[in-house]
Amino acid sequence: MDLTQQQLRLEMAAFHDNRLDPQLSESEHRDAFARMKKLIIKAKKGCLEFSGASPDAKVMERAEFVIELRPMPERKLRFGQPHLPARLVRLYCAEPRIVEDTILGLHLGTKPNAEDILREQNVSIDTAVQRAHDWEMLQYTPETSQGNGG
Repeated sequence: MDLTQQQLRLEMAAFHDNRLDPQLSESEHRDAFARMKKLIIKAKKGCLEFSGASPDAKVMERAEFVIELRPMPERKLRFGQPHLPARLVRLYCAEPRIVEDTILGLHLGTKPNAEDILREQNVSIDTAVQRAHDWEMLQYTPETSQGNGG
């Protein structure tokens, strides 16, 4: 049993059912879910943008093999002022070297859209790193370790 993937499936199910983060409204969940689906399709095609004003993805400095997929929320006006959700949805993934042409989803979570963004983001990155290591250990066989320094 691949516990890493099972954990991500549970997170994705919660996201699908608007239960990922109680601080997100139903419409914010729906918007983020639709945008994440589009990003996952782009990732599968290898067409993610990593630069510009609103990049699709970002390589995390804390763990340079972790990629953060970043669905940007729709910018709305409320009472003539810009309104963005208090929380942002992020999918942390990686491209494992031991399996070609694969993007491995590691952790789906949220982070604040204001102050203290790094504390929660770092916890999510650390979760993704641990799951990546757990997944890699589950994939280990003598055949996969040959030529990879193992």
